Amino acid sequence: MKRALVLLVALLMLSLFGSVSAQEDPTASDDVAASTPTPGPQPTASGGSESAELESLRSQVAESVQDAERVADNFDRMMNILEVGGAFLGLFAIVAGFLGFTSLRDVQSRVESRVDEKVNALRAELTRDQLQREDQFDALSETLRTEMQSLDQKRQALDQQLQRIHELIGKSETDRAQAGAAIRALTLVQLAEQQMAELSWRAARRTLEEAYVLDRDNRAVNYYLGELFIMQRDLDSAESHLKKAQPHAENDVFPPALAALAYVYRLKGDRIYAEKKNQDKRDLLYSESERLFRRALAEDELVRDINGESVYGMLGALLRQWGREQAAIDAYKNAVRVTPHRSYPLNNLAMLYFSHGQVEDAIRFFDRSEKLAHQRIDNYPTDYWGYFDLINAQLACARQDLAEEELDRVLTTIEIPGPLESFLIGLSVLRNAPHPPENMDRFINKVERRLETIRSRGDATEIGLAVD
Repeated sequence: MKRALVLLVALLMLSLFGSVSAQEDPTASDDVAASTPTPGPQPTASGGSESAELESLRSQVAESVQDAERVADNFDRMMNILEVGGAFLGLFAIVAGFLGFTSLRDVQSRVESRVDEKVNALRAELTRDQLQREDQFDALSETLRTEMQSLDQKRQALDQQLQRIHELIGKSETDRAQAGAAIRALTLVQLAEQQMAELSWRAARRTLEEAYVLDRDNRAVNYYLGELFIMQRDLDSAESHLKKAQPHAENDVFPPALAALAYVYRLKGDRIYAEKKNQDKRDLLYSESERLFRRALAEDELVRDINGESVYGMLGALLRQWGREQAAIDAYKNAVRVTPHRSYPLNNLAMLYFSHGQVEDAIRFFDRSEKLAHQRIDNYPTDYWGYFDLINAQLACARQDLAEEELDRVLTTIEIPGPLESFLIGLSVLRNAPHPPENMDRFINKVERRLETIRSRGDATEIGLAVD
């Protein structure tokens, strides 16, 4: 629309300019006619040259005047044209200005719109770029944090490895020293075992104390110390050491130590019943003792105590003391099966039958026990357990003179109370039987006096000195 208006104004101006030019066209012919020279008077012959010059001058003046008039006319026409053209130009300028203003506003609006679009697009692009860069920065930061954590973990692991290496180096040196100490301790244990077999109790005590200083956690050392305290009847110290000799894992069982601990609970039950007549407490201790005996036997049916006797025999003694005589007989028969060349289980079977008045059955077992006891003493003259079985058999078989002779011989070799306390239990069974042997009180009195002498002398206390 705006373009059509501009064209219309231009055509109007051209038409007006054409009409003005048409009005000026007649002057052109006048100019041509005026420019044509009119014939003047002809000069005469007499005054020809002077008149000719005058006429020529006049003619030039006239031409100059005409030229001036033409110039003036042309100027007037040009001014007229300029005045008309100026009016049209003014009108054109007004229209063009209006149209231009409108066009400029439209252009400005379009430009601003395009600029806004560009700016918005650029801003959006910048925003996306910024968000992308932020995401990249976050990802890089997370990667960096992960790497730093990984490096820190690796550093910690390296520090731990270095620490572990130092610990292993130190542990290796410690283990080497401990291994050497353990070897020396085990060597001392072997020596103590030999000394105990020879009834050298003080020497055995010193040896075991030295071994304990070298290796306090050694199970063999604690086991033999526990056995030594059992013979001393220091039951609390015995229990403490025997617990140290127990396994640290369920499947790591040391059957001899387990059986020795069971014997401690049996002796504690005997003591509390003798002193306080507390049967409930005794039964609890007996129950724990039986449980440990049976666990040791389940682990190793052939397990023996420090004296070489089957643990079945120890279990039989507990059951007999508890009044469960048939179970005790079964246990003693198992002991005979495991140790057929030992007199102890046969002697105890004989005592059970004798205590119920079954003298003939008892004598049959006593005869077998006496023969094996003689063989044992011949091979090991210091084996007081063999002497005890021999004396019981001789008393039951009415050979009191031989029994008293053997008793006097063996009593002087015993320096600890434990074996004599066990011997007194067997003598009491014979004395309380329906048909007791003669002079049982005299034999019991001799054993009690020796036991009192040992206790009063302090030998037992010295031997049972706790090293913990």
